[in-house]
Amino acid sequence: MGKRLVIPEQIESRWAKTSKQEIPLSEYPRPQIVRPDWLCLNGLWDYAVTKKHEEHPGEYTGKIRVPYAVETALSGVGEQLNPDEKLWYRTVFELPENWESGRIHLNFEAVDWHCRVFVNGREAGDHSGGYTPFTFDITSLLKMSKNDNQQELIVSVTDPTDTMWQQRGKQVMQPGGIYYTATSGIWQTVWLERVHDSYLTDLKIVPYLDEGYVEITAMVSDGDKVRFTIKDGGKTVKRVTAQPGIPLKIQVPYMKTWTPDFPFLYNLIIETLNGKIVTDKVVSYFAMRKVSISKDKNDIRRIYLNNLPLFLNGSLDQGYWPESGMTPPADEAMIYDLELVKHLGFNMVRKHVQVAPRRWYYHCDRLGIAVIQDMVSGGRDLSSKLDIRLAMVFGKHRKDTSLRSYVKTWRDSEESRNGFEHSVRELIYNLYNTPCILVWVIFNEGWGQYNAAEIAEWVKNYDSTRLVDHASGWHDQKGGDFVSLHTYKIKLKTPPAHDERVYIISEYGGYSLLDPMHAWKKPGGKPFVYKQFADSGKLQKAYTGLVTDQVLPLISKGLSAVVYTQLSDVEEELNGLVTYDREKLKFDEHTMQSLHQLLQDEFLKSV
Repeated sequence: MGKRLVIPEQIESRWAKTSKQEIPLSEYPRPQIVRPDWLCLNGLWDYAVTKKHEEHPGEYTGKIRVPYAVETALSGVGEQLNPDEKLWYRTVFELPENWESGRIHLNFEAVDWHCRVFVNGREAGDHSGGYTPFTFDITSLLKMSKNDNQQELIVSVTDPTDTMWQQRGKQVMQPGGIYYTATSGIWQTVWLERVHDSYLTDLKIVPYLDEGYVEITAMVSDGDKVRFTIKDGGKTVKRVTAQPGIPLKIQVPYMKTWTPDFPFLYNLIIETLNGKIVTDKVVSYFAMRKVSISKDKNDIRRIYLNNLPLFLNGSLDQGYWPESGMTPPADEAMIYDLELVKHLGFNMVRKHVQVAPRRWYYHCDRLGIAVIQDMVSGGRDLSSKLDIRLAMVFGKHRKDTSLRSYVKTWRDSEESRNGFEHSVRELIYNLYNTPCILVWVIFNEGWGQYNAAEIAEWVKNYDSTRLVDHASGWHDQKGGDFVSLHTYKIKLKTPPAHDERVYIISEYGGYSLLDPMHAWKKPGGKPFVYKQFADSGKLQKAYTGLVTDQVLPLISKGLSAVVYTQLSDVEEELNGLVTYDREKLKFDEHTMQSLHQLLQDEFLKSV
């Protein structure tokens, strides 16, 4: 491993010091299935690095702070894991005194990329994929003796980063420009949970707004009944007992809906029953909301939320922090970003080629922030520089179904294609119950793109409750629900004629301002900008002109969503609304609020 990130002059956010506490990110990590008996395993673990083929490390050489990736400063290591290496973790824990009965689950919120897990010297299982949670039942591997409650947990991880086709987002071995430092190993919370032998194993929640009911399917390991209690705050709205495993339709009287302006959430308590005995009690929540496409008064197709037209105005969110990479340094850091989005008058965030911790989506749910959720990109780029120019300026799109395109995007093997499709299915499955997500994005700017229209159709069938953007940026295959353009440096375009899909600009802007005191410092690094300005006044004036002269006139012509690039600076990319350390807002907040309200007012007049 080669030293690289921890350099004395590196910036950090205000949460970096508090995140060096004994147990960082200690909040319950799964807000939609909450149980009382759990134990956070975050903190200092032993670590070592060996060659990839080695089966044990021999000895551990230092301490690493979990759950921060080994490349980050907050991990305490700050070194790169190479594709021919294996990263080893070791910790020892004790079970709480009242955990003698039931099942013990070991949960990982995210490990990048392939890991094997050992408990007390025996293998619990393995997992591939860097962005989704997974669980092992480790009950049979634990020592339950009162005289010996020391449990050893070992995790080994390999990560090819960009040397293989796997889904990795913007992670690369040689970061620069719009590509960032790799994230290897454990990068989200590790935790234990105790459940009864009879417990809730799966939960699916589907709101049917027009019919006035919510459909809930609860799967259990054992048991003959499930009891659902819906609450509005502390008031019980409905209580129903039913059989597990069967979709149950529950009418919601005096229904309250979820919108960005009024993000109402119903509390949901689920109890599994054996006879009259409650074996498992889970606290959850849901929202009554419906996203669809319909025509406005001018016969223009628009996004509708709860049968009312909605203009989505948001920012692109890369989800990186200077001291901790893709891992938020603290729960408060996620809340800060989202409250800033809301404060500036946006109502949406596009989570860009990355998956956030599940608590991030919970905060979007409760704060009222709609989410456009990207799939994690992998493979290679379909686009040459000429392809990009032809797509942006002249609307010429490369096909993504030829053998040539498969080879170019690293999708020529069945393993690569199956890997991407599995990751799509896994991502949707894990976030399905999240109210704030309104749109899935399959491919971004041709990264790993193949069969986009076909995959979009499959996604729409798998999840009929949301809309689908099949090809954000360019290389449109006439699929999905949107004509979805990216526009930098050139003037924003009017909607294309004779296309029945909704018109959105899913990336634009990228205006840049460099503040040397709050910028990422990399030896030999070169700032990446789309359009740079000398001071905040000129930056604000340019953004004002962009909104009033270009975005505003397009709304009456059909523009239904815009995504400004981007929320924060990231490493060398300096086009954020705020600096990378979140210390300096580059724009005037009151002007931003007025501009964004102007867009909403124009939309309401137009529809």
